[in-house]
Amino acid sequence: MWNYLRSLPTSIQGFVVGVFISFVTNALISLLKDFTLPIYFDWRKNRKQKIDVFKNYKNPLTSSALSLCFRLSEIFSGRGNFLLASSPKNTFNNYQYLSTIYRLCSLIGWIRASKLEWSYYEINSSDYGYKNIEEVTFAFEKCLSSGEDIELLRVERLAAIWNIDITPMGKTQKKKLGIEIDDLIHQYVFTHKVKLASELPTLNQTQLMTQINNLISFATNSNPLQQNILIVTLNQSVQEISRIEAYIYKDWFNSIGDFMINSTEKGNRKYDVIGFGEFENRCLNGTEEQRRWLVRLDSFFWNMDSNNLYDARVGQFKKLFRATIDVIECFNIQEGHDILPPQYAELKLQAYSLSPKQANNRKKSPWLPSWWF
Repeated sequence: MWNYLRSLPTSIQGFVVGVFISFVTNALISLLKDFTLPIYFDWRKNRKQKIDVFKNYKNPLTSSALSLCFRLSEIFSGRGNFLLASSPKNTFNNYQYLSTIYRLCSLIGWIRASKLEWSYYEINSSDYGYKNIEEVTFAFEKCLSSGEDIELLRVERLAAIWNIDITPMGKTQKKKLGIEIDDLIHQYVFTHKVKLASELPTLNQTQLMTQINNLISFATNSNPLQQNILIVTLNQSVQEISRIEAYIYKDWFNSIGDFMINSTEKGNRKYDVIGFGEFENRCLNGTEEQRRWLVRLDSFFWNMDSNNLYDARVGQFKKLFRATIDVIECFNIQEGHDILPPQYAELKLQAYSLSPKQANNRKKSPWLPSWWF
């Protein structure tokens, strides 16, 4: 075909080549116009919308997280007596108590609102910024909802009291054993209509600890302890399984978030979090459904003593402090684009010191590129 074209007169060759080039050019333009450009513009629009969501929620979410951090700092600096049942129920203590609940709920509300808006947009594997946000908010939720650490601690402490070697056990085995012990305790105290094993009569405590010892002995292929040893160590072992626990479960977390937000047509956000006055009104004078959340949240804070070694909530609050700092870091990692006060460095140092294991094991991952800001 090429040889035939070359045999034609020059004027005809030029005409044919021109027609061919015109055809290819029109085909490429059509492809670009009908397929490539729409895909590109859709991608840019989706990216801009996700960036806008991030920008719209960054400041209020950070401000809410800072408020919670300041309150947690007070609690772990010896100014958390307002949480104790024995504290005077005066105006200031009542305000401190309810505002502490509000500050946690407010942050939950902003996290929930931002996730609801993000749910309208497509998230792909290259959205490293969104992945990091998911990572830190999941860790925040887990601090409130997970009791895995307590189950493992219970196994380790009981093994130490009874001088049982559990070092050959892997972490998975310890987790499984911790779950079995936890199930046994909950079933036993439920059957005997008490909240903690420490409230059981001595005979029932001995029976329960015997069953727990049998579980650990079976898991470690060791002989069960003699009854006299169980009795001698009874008070200590019962105390270990009577830690005060309270959790805000995953679905409760989302429901609290829904409770805290209102739809709005002001500004660029679809949702706003209610203020303290509206929160107080809903909790005290709202519907039965609204007041239910205050009752559930009350168990997470009521009579929490930061010096009580057998209150599991103390460890939760420390992890919560650290996780809240991580949320702030996640949304404010770009220098020169933050709203962090001068006291933030001190807050961060305190949170890291309270939860050093998390701080030391913190993983770095790709973050939001500069165009997010």
